[in-house]
Amino acid sequence: MTGATLDGTGELEAAYTDNRERLLLYLTRQLRCRQTAEDLVQDVFLAIPKATPIHPVGNPRAFLFRIASNLAVNRSKQETRRRQLREANAAILWTAVDEVTPERQLLGSEALARVDAAIARLPERTRQILAWRRLDGLTNREIAARLAISDTAVEKHMRGAMAALARALGDDEIAG
Repeated sequence: MTGATLDGTGELEAAYTDNRERLLLYLTRQLRCRQTAEDLVQDVFLAIPKATPIHPVGNPRAFLFRIASNLAVNRSKQETRRRQLREANAAILWTAVDEVTPERQLLGSEALARVDAAIARLPERTRQILAWRRLDGLTNREIAARLAISDTAVEKHMRGAMAALARALGDDEIAG
């Protein structure tokens, strides 16, 4: 297959089949976890239809390894962000807290319901941007690239989302 240019998903899928074990070995070495590597190798296959470039691919193996590398980097960023969130939550959960009373539980549940409802009312794109930014830890630039919009547009969506959440919690100072 070397030397030939490929421009269809069928040909990339054939290259995937030929290189699956190499991809698995590469990702296992990079991630130091065979199970995660197996997941990402499957994700490489699932990404082929979305990642098929406009121009013909001269080296399908290198193209597949680039997809695998990008997926590994994204997975690493997600894990880092999740670890940071867990650590932050642990710090909050294990600090001395006043006694939890039924009234405080009710107030907390109501606030959570208001936030959940506010998120549900956000436009779909704004919800997606909020999730990518806050849960997956993507940068505004990464989100902008995914959606083919400007960094400023991402910032605008985030400001709107944060203002809606502040309003839901009754924080007029933040809601602006």
